[in-house]
Amino acid sequence: MFEKTIIYGTDLNATVIEEAKKGIYKYRFNLVYLDNFDKVMKQNPNNNEVYDVPYSKYLKIDKIRDVMKIKSFLLKKPIFITHDLVTVSDLGTEPFHIILCRNVIIYFNFNLQNRVFNLFHKNLLDNGYLILGAHETILGPLSEKFQKSNHVNIKK
Repeated sequence: MFEKTIIYGTDLNATVIEEAKKGIYKYRFNLVYLDNFDKVMKQNPNNNEVYDVPYSKYLKIDKIRDVMKIKSFLLKKPIFITHDLVTVSDLGTEPFHIILCRNVIIYFNFNLQNRVFNLFHKNLLDNGYLILGAHETILGPLSEKFQKSNHVNIKK
């Protein structure tokens, strides 16, 4: 399944894109993501079986240097693009199953937020997922185009 997946990593800032390509992160800053890894990778929600999926399969962790590095086979997968949500009118790809846009929308005014939410809606498959940051939400008429389930917005 991983072979059939296309992953895009985008940002307005080309320097941020270059850093993302390296796949190096602060270990202690990202501990919460390891908790999420455990919830998703080690626990099967359908039958409560627990699997031993070691971090070392996907990450190299150096706690002393406070570094977590993504394994190279994963770094080859994303297509990194400099991308400006403020000026783009179409994402220009096949419709997405999932869009993660975290901690971006909070910096936009209401009108720009709605323009971007409309762009996401247009570029998501039916029943596709839009995941926003913890302090972001869809307000106004566009909220009717999504069903909210916990922190996930599902395209109607």
